[in-house]
Amino acid sequence: MKKKHIAILIIVLNQSLSFACSCDWGGNFIKASIYSDVIVKAKVIQFNFHLPNGKVYTNQEELNKYLKTNPDFKPVNIGAAMLVELIETIKGIEQRKTFEIYGMSGLDCRQSLHIFEIGKVYILSIDRSKKTKYTPPNEDEEDYMIGGCSEHSLEFIEEKNKVRGYIKRHYSRRLINYNYKKLLKKIT
Repeated sequence: MKKKHIAILIIVLNQSLSFACSCDWGGNFIKASIYSDVIVKAKVIQFNFHLPNGKVYTNQEELNKYLKTNPDFKPVNIGAAMLVELIETIKGIEQRKTFEIYGMSGLDCRQSLHIFEIGKVYILSIDRSKKTKYTPPNEDEEDYMIGGCSEHSLEFIEEKNKVRGYIKRHYSRRLINYNYKKLLKKIT
């Protein structure tokens, strides 16, 4: 009986110490993009891993070396961002040629950046960064963040002038190809 009480106590305490994001799926790209500050067509050119001490690593191997030599460092303190090159502003105002978009830190309901590839072009439905207690290092109000509770990114397929992703439908999470010009009419 005593073991049962200890197990229940551990489960309750563990849940109260858990700070991971918890959100329901907010919808497909067309639905989610309505609420975004900016929608851009952009090319991913680099990933940046920001540490609280100001260091920035641009590849996973360098970051892993740092983590191995600093065992007391907590990876939750790393700010993951992707540097993008602006091709087109679809909605909102953005004129910089390059800027950073921050993704998942595990605590703030943001999109994990592992789904993006350097050199590929995406349609991104993004919001201005807002400071919270979970804001990654070096992120400020000039940067953007990409949400993880809805569909906020589509892959652009240039040779077909199409996009690929979870684009429409209310209850279906089906990956489809969709005409880019048709998408623009729906989101602008």
